[in-house]
Amino acid sequence: MSSFLLVHKDVEGEVNGGQVEAMTWKGSVIIPVATFSVACTNNQMILDLPFPDSPVIFSLGQGNGLVHIIGNHFICTSMEPFDDMDEVIDEMDEDEQGEE
Repeated sequence: MSSFLLVHKDVEGEVNGGQVEAMTWKGSVIIPVATFSVACTNNQMILDLPFPDSPVIFSLGQGNGLVHIIGNHFICTSMEPFDDMDEVIDEMDEDEQGEE
């Protein structure tokens, strides 16, 4: 998750709080990540929160909200070397020599 953005103006005295339910090695945990109120002049919080394990549930824990959550979904994979990697490197070297 990279940003948490409150879209509408808060009602006087209302506090809006965003939260994330994520998995840990012990199980599920709920983490508050952003809080906005009328007194707050900035309606966006820049966050850098990675969540390596799924599922992850984003919700408004308090208030009436209308919030936008911005982030990226990355899928990590391990890179396995090619069986013919040496051949690929040799071809690249030959191409570079041919250009000179």
